[in-house]
Amino acid sequence: MKKLFSKRNKAAMLKRGKLFIGYITAGYPQKDSFIPILKKCENEGVDIFEVGYPSLNPFADGEIIRNAQKSVDCSIRTDIEYWKQLRSEIDGPIWVMGYSADLIGTGNYLKIAEAGVADAFVIPDINIDETIKLGEELSKYEIDMVYFVKNGEPELEKYFEHSSLIYYQLINGPTGSKTTQSDDFSVFLNQSKQYDDIYVFGGFGINSGERAVKLLNSGFDGTIVGTAMISHLNESEESLLSFISDIHSAITESSHA
Repeated sequence: MKKLFSKRNKAAMLKRGKLFIGYITAGYPQKDSFIPILKKCENEGVDIFEVGYPSLNPFADGEIIRNAQKSVDCSIRTDIEYWKQLRSEIDGPIWVMGYSADLIGTGNYLKIAEAGVADAFVIPDINIDETIKLGEELSKYEIDMVYFVKNGEPELEKYFEHSSLIYYQLINGPTGSKTTQSDDFSVFLNQSKQYDDIYVFGGFGINSGERAVKLLNSGFDGTIVGTAMISHLNESEESLLSFISDIHSAITESSHA
């Protein structure tokens, strides 16, 4: 049955139409500084955190996120107390994003689920049937699956019939890709609106408040920002917080326009 299980996700969806989801690789730039940085990001306006589970082979990510993945302390992968500390510091939803080999293949997704850390999992390299099966398994932990839909996916009905949370890949290619393709997502958005209780989030290629607002105004319920977050953090913590503040302000001003 299509529904939201996480109480935090339910609360966040009440802000439908103006959600800011921020991605940062777990433990980046340093294990000790990561959680305090995320708390500051939340205070600046990030509604939901997509936390990257450290991968030994982040094959679908671009150079910036790959480099972040390579630099982190991989002991975080199995340090459940660290994940519990993250959960205790962050008020909003935590979506754990990772590859199947790292999360499912190792069984570590169950350890995170049993520890009550995640509100949702995002696993982009499994198919729709595997996602449905995993969602059924995780429902007993009150954890949702965010269904990852590639740009141009021809069979959207199955996603819409089974999912409440959909991550739509705006740009074909790895994270951080640039493209001149059309920004017309009307077919996907119009089709999603035919189904009840669906929240759609656009990700890939969002690097400004203007871009985020354009997507929200077109019909997305939220925008997912990843590579730009890491890029600003690479400059400095202050640069990241200023970037978040700018996007949050743009979204807030647009919603009141």
